[in-house]
Amino acid sequence: MLFALEFDEEVSARSYLKELLKCYPYDIEETMVLSLLTKNPFPYRPLLIFLQYFSAIGKIHIITKPDVPSPSLQHLWENMSRLVQQSGSILPMHQFAFDATYQVKKHPLSHPYAHLPLSHIPFLSEVQLHSVPVIAMAKHSHQYPIRKSDTFLYRDISMDATCFLGICIRIGNFQGIVFLHRKALWFAAALSAMYPITEPGVTYDFLLLFGLQSHRKQRSYYYDQTNALYIGMVSGGDEMLHFLYLKEMILTLYNALCIQKHDLPIHASMVHIACSQQQQNLVFAGMTHSGKSELLDAILKSCHTRKIAASAYYDDSGILHYLDNAIVSTGSEVSACKDISYVKKQQLFAHYASGIFLKEEDTIRYQITPLTTYESSLQFYPVHALFYLNAKAKFQGWRKVESLDDAIALFLGHYDKEDFFCQTLAAYDHQVKSQELIHEFLTILYTQNVGIYELSTKGTPYQKQFLFERLANAILDEILDGK
Repeated sequence: MLFALEFDEEVSARSYLKELLKCYPYDIEETMVLSLLTKNPFPYRPLLIFLQYFSAIGKIHIITKPDVPSPSLQHLWENMSRLVQQSGSILPMHQFAFDATYQVKKHPLSHPYAHLPLSHIPFLSEVQLHSVPVIAMAKHSHQYPIRKSDTFLYRDISMDATCFLGICIRIGNFQGIVFLHRKALWFAAALSAMYPITEPGVTYDFLLLFGLQSHRKQRSYYYDQTNALYIGMVSGGDEMLHFLYLKEMILTLYNALCIQKHDLPIHASMVHIACSQQQQNLVFAGMTHSGKSELLDAILKSCHTRKIAASAYYDDSGILHYLDNAIVSTGSEVSACKDISYVKKQQLFAHYASGIFLKEEDTIRYQITPLTTYESSLQFYPVHALFYLNAKAKFQGWRKVESLDDAIALFLGHYDKEDFFCQTLAAYDHQVKSQELIHEFLTILYTQNVGIYELSTKGTPYQKQFLFERLANAILDEILDGK
């Protein structure tokens, strides 16, 4: 499976075409293609198929020299048109355009694993997108769950440094390094949209090898006590090249670090609402596919209709902290990665120009859109109300959870890898610690009279479109108007 094409440094029009021809999976003669592009004034069907094939594949320009200017689409158009205009060919050449430019450079990375060539891998320093990316991925499968390993993951592996690109990201107050196989080079653009990229420092909190080619398909992580470092690995063939496998592993390592610090990772979204001198921060937590993102969007839409100021702090992943005798929350990602299978088209186009699309096979499944800034994600926001979204509830509507025992039973009652109130990744492997944190944090919320609610989000995708609108309006009436 071909996910993206990579071009190093300055590429002439002729060499650009030769690289495309090398990757073309069907028999086609180079001399014929060049002849048709430069001499033949009419469209030739095999050539049109060739053009169509590469128009759908991402083309990434890798620049290592800082003084090399990033090519623009117009610059590339002019280069490619030189071939066309030699004999006045009428064939359009806009299919041949770089979709992204990556600026990379070497860093003297210090690491404890001498048998791995990590210090020879270049690091990504900047991403420029020249078009709205549609990134092809393998089909998602639940056959490869994340597992905590009891043995050192990096002991018996070998890797070629030329096949990887390093990316240093900031997530919360931590810094992690991801080594991305170049087969998944497009994921670097998506990763830089989810987390700020930075230069690797002297110390870092986790390492992740993604896309390591291996006969063994696995998603695993391990805590190296000797070096006080979490390490992760996603290995296998092309079927393991899915962006969610990468994102979930990063969150797993991050959440494990948070639990060590006595913080509680939650599977949630958070919104800030300001109305008539009243400030409210609402957290919507719950099981997977319970509608946290959809309810967040409905709240923002309802606030806009009511002319109430509202903004999202995070979507999908947050952290609860105990600070100054209060429960506060921070985010971990600066963008939202949403399943758009049932999203209305007008909602997609609202963020089209600034978004990144992820495609499984022939279906566009996810959209990454900007949500907040890194600085905002680090701020501590007091929690004024906590909502548990239950897609398996036996009642309709919503209810206020009146007793602490009821709240604890609710939040611990869905304790498995799919339906866990805590961020499902890593927290399940730290059950005892996570349960203690849930007891502790809910007790503090309850004693401080912070509202705890359960929402039923059971229904078909069509029914849920209207359900979230009703819930959003009811929540605003309850929280802001006291009705």
